[in-house]
Amino acid sequence: YQGDKVFRARELFEQALQEAPADLCKRFYLLLEKFEEDHGDPRRALSALDRFCAVAPTGELMDAYLLYITKAEEFFGVSRAREVFELAIEKLEDPAHVCQLCIHYAEKERRLGEIDRARAILRHGSQVADPRTALGYWRNWNDFEVAHGNEDTFREMLRVKRTVGVRFTDTNYSVARPGAASRRALAATARSATKPETDARESQATTS
Repeated sequence: YQGDKVFRARELFEQALQEAPADLCKRFYLLLEKFEEDHGDPRRALSALDRFCAVAPTGELMDAYLLYITKAEEFFGVSRAREVFELAIEKLEDPAHVCQLCIHYAEKERRLGEIDRARAILRHGSQVADPRTALGYWRNWNDFEVAHGNEDTFREMLRVKRTVGVRFTDTNYSVARPGAASRRALAATARSATKPETDARESQATTS
């Protein structure tokens, strides 16, 4: 349709999505996202990815959210990307994927200079990172503190690691999927972690 019959094209996409078998839905959602990106509204493009994430099989969910995050930042900036990061952390069920996403999220905040926010994210993800098996996660946090922390923050990281290790060695402890409350806690912690940096920048601007 080359953009001149957008509404009819949307109707055809919706019809295809209703009738397509589950293993073909990914293709149609990605085509819809590209169509909306090229001819429609970026908000509709993100909506297509959001819908795909809601129905994607477990094996494709991580890649689906990574694409959603990339497009959210491309269209609407880092604030929107943060919302999708936090949604993905809530929805992902595999602790390894949660750890991977938290590392990715923390690295993005680190590159933005949001060190306290990045640390809060790493601490949040650590609750599903078994120190016996998630070696990369703890190595990543260790390297982060060596580069950006101090003696107190390094000791706190080690304390959290010991506490999490005890939980995982307890046979009665099971790792639950991060839920909505966990997502809200992550968002609140990240915001509060960023506030001292923001206050400091505002104070410096006022005095200069």
